[in-house]
Amino acid sequence: MVPEREWIDIPEMVGFNVTGRCNLKCAYCFQDGASGSPDPSYNEVADVLDQLNRMRVKEVLIEGGELLCAPFIERLLAKLKDCCFRSHLISNGTLVNQSIARMIKKSNASIGISVDGPTEESNRFRGAYAFHKAIDAINTLVREGVPTYVNCTVTNSNADLIGELVQLCSRLHVSGIVMQQLHCSGKASASFYEKNFITLSQLGRLKNLMPELKDRHRELHFVESEILDLINARDRYHSICEAGREYMPKKIFRCATGRRFCLILSNLDVVPCGIMEDFVCGNLSDRSLDDIWKHSEKLSDLRELSGTRVDRIVGCENCTYNPICDGGCRADMYNHSGDWLAPHIFCPYNRYAHYSSDYS
Repeated sequence: MVPEREWIDIPEMVGFNVTGRCNLKCAYCFQDGASGSPDPSYNEVADVLDQLNRMRVKEVLIEGGELLCAPFIERLLAKLKDCCFRSHLISNGTLVNQSIARMIKKSNASIGISVDGPTEESNRFRGAYAFHKAIDAINTLVREGVPTYVNCTVTNSNADLIGELVQLCSRLHVSGIVMQQLHCSGKASASFYEKNFITLSQLGRLKNLMPELKDRHRELHFVESEILDLINARDRYHSICEAGREYMPKKIFRCATGRRFCLILSNLDVVPCGIMEDFVCGNLSDRSLDDIWKHSEKLSDLRELSGTRVDRIVGCENCTYNPICDGGCRADMYNHSGDWLAPHIFCPYNRYAHYSSDYS
């Protein structure tokens, strides 16, 4: 079994999909819309929030579906005001109005609004009218004093527009921008994932652009580590590892999944993360979150798997960078190929990947 130090007794962060309903049909949504599971009642949602309070979870992500489609949204926002954890809402923004913005302000929550680019066309995966509605929402939220972030899913369609998107974020006076990579989950099938993942040349340009963007827009908080993780392996290696010394390969699953984070779906299933919605570890209708977190056999299996060294991945055995690389998102590769130890198809250094192994 994995030593206890590999995971903590209380998750630091928990995601909670309070509804499966949504007014958009984003092409890469984690939810494929096929489950048809019922939404929780407000009483069930309130009970979950009380559990999170008792467990002393530090931060809770309230999401959906589309969060604002929940029929009890006003009661939910009022409830959050009295919770001891930090609340961060995730929304497409299309249903935000001044009344909603003021309720969010009173709840003491921050919010992330989904915007993939600086134009309507660059937001085409979200729907024709989503972009302008999201911009209106951001203006309203910022005007009401709500800490507001932009959430951007980076694909090969918008990667070269990130600089313009950052400029837009600055003009909108948001607090920051979160850049997320495309994941192979839900509606994003393996073929969609392969077709739309950011290209290696785009990653290189974005990597070189980020220091300039950060220096020019110091008022913004940037979260971009996810999309640059694989391509930064070489730089991390040379900054951490001493020449001539031998290092043990890193372990896989170095993200928070199942060790510091879990997600509660709208049917009250508990899963390790949003990319692993079929990996059900228990349901809150018959077990507490504390019990599932500490005693779920499936979570235990995942934590044991996370003790696997990265050199078990085909093509990573002799990689120079395996002391500082975890092999990329394992959930993506499991969804893509059915194998937890499949080589990441977009690793720039693995000879079995789609990207060239001679990246420089």
